[in-house]
Amino acid sequence: MKLNVNSLWSTIFTFRKKSHRYKISRRDFYEGRNFLNSQERILNLIRQRDINSLSTERQIRFYGLSFGSTQKAAIKHLGKPNYSTKEKFLNEHSILFYRITIGNVQCVLQLHFLKNEFFLGVIEQKNAFSLTDYEIAKLVRNKYGVQDTHWAGIIYDQQQNRVEITEGPVQRIIYSSNNANLYQSIKYQLLQLDDRNNKFSHLRAQVMLDMI
Repeated sequence: MKLNVNSLWSTIFTFRKKSHRYKISRRDFYEGRNFLNSQERILNLIRQRDINSLSTERQIRFYGLSFGSTQKAAIKHLGKPNYSTKEKFLNEHSILFYRITIGNVQCVLQLHFLKNEFFLGVIEQKNAFSLTDYEIAKLVRNKYGVQDTHWAGIIYDQQQNRVEITEGPVQRIIYSSNNANLYQSIKYQLLQLDDRNNKFSHLRAQVMLDMI
């Protein structure tokens, strides 16, 4: 069979053009990883849960950074971020993103600030299908003295700040502050959002119940 070289090169060139065209942008890469990307996710964060929990005497900090730190202090501690953004759901909510390697695992750190106060940190593996998905969770368990190598749940410190080891296709370690005033402010902001559809009407009812 005669090979049509011109047709072959045309196919390769078109494929390369399409690949380049659909390459994910830097903005989409980071903002697509935003942990607080919906009102439901925000509400789930500020609810107090006590499912499969443990306590520790060690102070819970996120990559060496204490809750309540300013954005300037975070940048001084971690260096210039790979990306930063301001979010639309909450007023004065900003996020710093860092790409780092922990052990042999490539990760993305995201640090959330409200009114310039650090209240949420997330460690997420870059590759959702990596064979080393649970290496980070293993390090966290060792740090806080969890003996069960497959344990998942929430660890509280003496100030009720928490770190959560999650299960699922995407491995995340979630660090969150126990700042009651800050979470009350978030609840009020959720209530002030426009009630545009039935789904949010249900969310609004949940927020009001949480505030009673």
